[in-house]
Formats: sequence, structure tokens, C-alpha cells
Amino acid sequence: MKTTALIFLLGFSILAVGCGPSKAEREAAERERQRLELEEKTRREERAAHEAISEMNKKNFGKLTPEERAAREAERDRYVQQLREEREKREAEHEASKAAETK
Repeated sequence: MKTTALIFLLGFSILAVGCGPSKAEREAAERERQRLELEEKTRREERAAHEAISEMNKKNFGKLTPEERAAREAERDRYVQQLREEREKREAEHEASKAAETK
């Protein structure tokens, strides 16, 4: 009786071990998991790129609030003033070098 039970348990354990996924099935499942992860990563990157483009379009082509318009105009005016000052400085240096050459 004990040997019959032992043989039965041994046969059942061999059967149970053999019922697991084969190496090919495990590799196929791993490849599928990697493919799905890559698809998800690509989807996230596409979404982030789309959001960045949308934000850029909104920033560049959207209607500005009066505060934003005033801030942009002030920045532009500061830049123009800086360019004028740099030009005047170069002209003054040029005049000074011309005056030094003529003496």
C-alpha cells in the first residue's frame, strides 16, 4: 500500500512538473511582455511630444492676455534699447578711433 501511494505521488509530481510552460512558451511570453512595454513607452513618448507641440502652438499662436502682451512688448522694448545702446557705443568707439588716427 505504501509503495502504491509512493508511486502514485511520484507519478503525480512528475506530471505536475511537466505541466508548466515550456522554455519556448516562457520565451514567447517574455518577448510579448517586452513588446507591450515598448509599445507603452512609445505611446507615452508620443503623448509627451504631442503635448509639447500643443503647448508651443498655444504659446506662439494663441491669443495673448493683456498682461502677456504687455510683458512681451516690454521685453521687446528692452531688447531694442539694448541694441541701440550697443550701436551707439560702437559708433562712439569708432569716432574715438578715427579722432585718434587723425591726430
